[in-house]
Amino acid sequence: LVTVVSSTQITATAPAGTGEVNVTVMTPGGTSTVALYGKFTYVSVPTISSISPSSGMITGGLDVIITGTGLDNLLASGGVLFGSIPAQRVTVISSTQVRAVSPVTTALGDIDIFAVNASGASVASSASKFTYTPSNDAKLSALSLSQGTLVNTFSSTTTSYTSSVVNSVDKVTVTPTVNQVNATVEVKIGSGSFATVASGSASSELPLVVGANTISVKVTAHDASTTNTYTITLTRLSNVATLSSASVKGQTSILGTPNGTLGLETPGAITLTTAQATGNAATTFTTTDSGATVTKIAKFATGTTENSTNFDAATSVSNGATGTVLTGDFFVVKVTAADGTVNYSRFNVTVNSDVASLSGALIKGQSATLGTAGASLGSLSAGSITL
Repeated sequence: LVTVVSSTQITATAPAGTGEVNVTVMTPGGTSTVALYGKFTYVSVPTISSISPSSGMITGGLDVIITGTGLDNLLASGGVLFGSIPAQRVTVISSTQVRAVSPVTTALGDIDIFAVNASGASVASSASKFTYTPSNDAKLSALSLSQGTLVNTFSSTTTSYTSSVVNSVDKVTVTPTVNQVNATVEVKIGSGSFATVASGSASSELPLVVGANTISVKVTAHDASTTNTYTITLTRLSNVATLSSASVKGQTSILGTPNGTLGLETPGAITLTTAQATGNAATTFTTTDSGATVTKIAKFATGTTENSTNFDAATSVSNGATGTVLTGDFFVVKVTAADGTVNYSRFNVTVNSDVASLSGALIKGQSATLGTAGASLGSLSAGSITL
């Protein structure tokens, strides 16, 4: 079929043929001369004689070398098909060899690879067989907790994480998402048993003890043999904000009862001698829980009102300070638990006087001179009176 478009152009439907042929135009005036641009080449249907490798995982991404004929003029799109799925990428090496990247599929087993050009597709044969095998991808693409945040941003190649929750959180769920759809995932806490979890869904509730809890997330690949385990060390923080002991100037104090509201504590108490109160022994306060901290120690003089204004304004006393204390002084200790819970404890100080002397003496109603007192009997300077 020939159609005249204009005096300078026609369209013609090529008949069947092979190889390179001459194209000529005949008119009443004669036949055109054959020139370089008067050649037409029939493209042969490509063939495949071998593929290597001949198998790969359903996750695709495998470089496959295809050997055959007519491989240098394949279709730009769909030039190599794995079954009916186009290769991810095709690179022409020569007319007899191309490199194709296998596409992702969901179906296991044998398929045929086809090379396709304008003349058609290669014929399926034993040489064009490719086998899709199960994936060995045992990675997660995402991992999250219902409470708490992973300290490090999740990465499928990082398998160990830490996190923490406040004491009021006594259970959590874990949501793992597999990287490859055919992989399976299981979750357990501590020494418990693994339980299957649907990818992208929350696990059952995992109970937490106070302190460190180890959550294990096990991924099994589609091949049923490759596994990968992610761990989360989740710390449930303590809310214990109390003191286990108090020593004022080296002497053990009664603890009293702490309270979360400043001023509502039941005070502890300590009675010291003057020598103890003025000596070099330290004043120390020890928390019950190792994760708690003594946030502030304030010492007040007798008569000071205990309130937040005075406490906040007071100079902090270091834990282990050796400063002198006086009778009527009191300490207020702020303890902050690992989860942020705060309690206050108060300690009242009494110092017994060491003054053992007389201020006056009357004998038969008459004032006597006092003399000089002493600690040793028999070595005194006597007072006197004359009646």
